Amino acid sequence: MSDTGDSWYVALLGLAESFRQANNIKECVRCLTAVFSFSPPPVIVARTHLQLGNILHTKTNNQDLAKQHLSQAWYISQPLQGIDEVKFEAASLLAKVHDGAGDQAGGKD
Repeated sequence: MSDTGDSWYVALLGLAESFRQANNIKECVRCLTAVFSFSPPPVIVARTHLQLGNILHTKTNNQDLAKQHLSQAWYISQPLQGIDEVKFEAASLLAKVHDGAGDQAGGKD
C-alpha cells in the first residue's frame, strides 16, 4: 500500500477496530463495509470480506451473511498470489459455519 493513496483503508480499519473493541459490532461492520465503496484492489476486498465474515460469525447470529462474506473472501483470493492465509482462514471459518448450521455436506465443499 502507498503511504498516501490508501490512508482511507488504514483509517477505516482503525475505526472498525475501535468499534469492535467497544463491542459496537454494528458500527464495526459499517466501517468495514465502507471499504468496498472505494473500489479497492482484490487483495483488500478479499481481506475485508474475511474480516466481515469472521466478525459476523463470532459476534452475531447472522450466520448466512457471515457465510456469504467468507465465501466471497475464498473465491476472490483463489487466483491471487501471496494471500494464502486468507484462503485458508476463509475455508476454515466456512467449514465451521456450515458445521454449526448442521450442514456437514456444505462444510466439505
